[in-house]
Amino acid sequence: MWQCSIVFYVLLILSVSCRQDSVCSGRDNKCEIPFFYNGYLHFECSSNSPVTGDLFGRCPTKLLNKKTREASLNASDWVKCSSNCPLSRYTSNHQIVSHLRTLAEEYPLLAETLHVGKSVLGQDILGIRITRGVAEERELLKPKVRYSGNMHGNEPVGREMLNHFAEVLL
Repeated sequence: MWQCSIVFYVLLILSVSCRQDSVCSGRDNKCEIPFFYNGYLHFECSSNSPVTGDLFGRCPTKLLNKKTREASLNASDWVKCSSNCPLSRYTSNHQIVSHLRTLAEEYPLLAETLHVGKSVLGQDILGIRITRGVAEERELLKPKVRYSGNMHGNEPVGREMLNHFAEVLL
């Protein structure tokens, strides 16, 4: 059980340290992401909120407890996510390529982009490698994990999640 707690804590720290210049709310208040609500940990805007009568994505701007990330139960502390929210829209291939290149430039010791191939439409498919000492020769028996999104061109959710996950990891 303690291993699960450590993994959760690391994910929470990584998420909270995520770039704070991404404003999700339509007001001056920033969304408190990640947050716990109704027994679930959310890493994005959610239609599950104390606000009733609509299904818009919302996030809390206040937490009951900063340490546990428990969201406020007061509907007035929740705001509708705006178009600025990085998880409220799909991004174009050009935007994803630009984002991955920017991440690699900002974190040259941890990330590098790699050309995966071309799409059926002839667009470049770019990937990102994230690891300690990315420019160095890989250590023997160092564990490796590969995440692949957008296996089918009409299912963009996987690439959106991986695009955001790369930012959270870095």
